[in-house]
Amino acid sequence: MTLCRLFRALALLALIAPAAVAARDKTDTVLFKNGDRLTGEILSLDYGQLKVKTDALGTVSIEWPKVSGVQSDHHFLVECLDGRKRVGTLDGTDGSLRFAEEGAAESIPLAEIKELGPAEPHFRDRLTGSIAVGFNFANSTNIKTSNFRLDTLYRAPHTVKSLAVSEDVTSNPGSGDNQRLRVDYNDRYLLKESRFLMGLATFERIAELGINGRLQAGVAAGTSFVQRFDQNVAGYVGLAVNEEWAKSTDASTTSVEGVLGLDWRIYRFSKPELTLHSTLIAYPSLTDSGRLRSRLDTSVSHKLAGDFTLTLSVYDDYDNRPPGHNTSTNDYGIATALGYTF
Repeated sequence: MTLCRLFRALALLALIAPAAVAARDKTDTVLFKNGDRLTGEILSLDYGQLKVKTDALGTVSIEWPKVSGVQSDHHFLVECLDGRKRVGTLDGTDGSLRFAEEGAAESIPLAEIKELGPAEPHFRDRLTGSIAVGFNFANSTNIKTSNFRLDTLYRAPHTVKSLAVSEDVTSNPGSGDNQRLRVDYNDRYLLKESRFLMGLATFERIAELGINGRLQAGVAAGTSFVQRFDQNVAGYVGLAVNEEWAKSTDASTTSVEGVLGLDWRIYRFSKPELTLHSTLIAYPSLTDSGRLRSRLDTSVSHKLAGDFTLTLSVYDDYDNRPPGHNTSTNDYGIATALGYTF
C-alpha cells in the first residue's frame, strides 16, 4: 500500500469509527434575536458559525451575530477574544453567556466569545474537520489530475491539535506521475493573552522540486494579532530540524531552519457564504547559508447544501536551491474538490 493510500484509509476510518459511538441527546437550545429557537446538539462555534446538529434539518450553520443565547447542560470549552478560556455548562437568553462550574458562575457577552466546543470526555466529541476529493481528465491530452484534502481539529481545555493531509497527483502519459504530498501535524499549547507555544511535524514529497521525502520537526512561539468572531490572524517564529531525501538517491541530508509563519482565517456571512484559510511560511536555512524555502497554501470553501462544500485550493512551494539536478524552484497549482464537513 502506498503512503497516500494509507492516509486515505486512515481518513475514512476516522469518519466511520465514530459512527459506532452513540451520539448524545439533542437537547441543547439556541435562541435567536428575532424570538425563534432551535433545539439540537451544539457542535462548535468557529469563525462566526455556530454549528448545530438537528434531527429534522441535519447539521445547520448559524450566524453568530443573530444568536441571543444558548443553553446546554453539557460541558463546553469557550475561548474569548481576549484569550480567556472557560469550561462549564451554558445558559443565557439576553445576549450574554453564563457559565456554571462547581458552584461558580460568570457572565460574558456573546460578542466577546470567539470559539466554543464540547469539553466532553470522549475523543470524537471534541473532533471537527473536513474531507475533500477532486478529479479532472482531459481527453485531448489524456492527462489526469486528482487531489485529496483532510483537515481535522481537536480542542482540549489548554491545547489545540490539528492534522492536515493534502495530495495532488498529475498523470501524464509522456512523463508519468507527478506527486505532491504533505502531512502536517500541529500541537498548540494555549497561553494567556492570545499567545501560544506550538510543536510541529511535517512530512512532504514534492517531485517537481526533486524532493522524494522531507521529514521536519520543530517548535515555535506565536500570538494572535487579530481575534474577532469572523476572523483570526496569527504569527509565529521557531526552529525546525529537517531530514531530506533527494530524488533518485538513497542519501539524506540534515539541516536546521528558522520558521516564520503567518496564518489567516476569515468567514464571510453574506451570500455566497465563504470560508478562507491562508498560510504562508518561510524557512531560512541556518546550516546551508543562503538557502530559502517557503510555502503558501490558500483555500476558499463555499458552502453547498447540508454539510457539503466546494473548495478551491491554491498552493505554491518555493526553494531557491532545490536538491538534485534539472529541478524547478517553484511548484504551484490550483485544485477544486467537493468536500464534506464533520
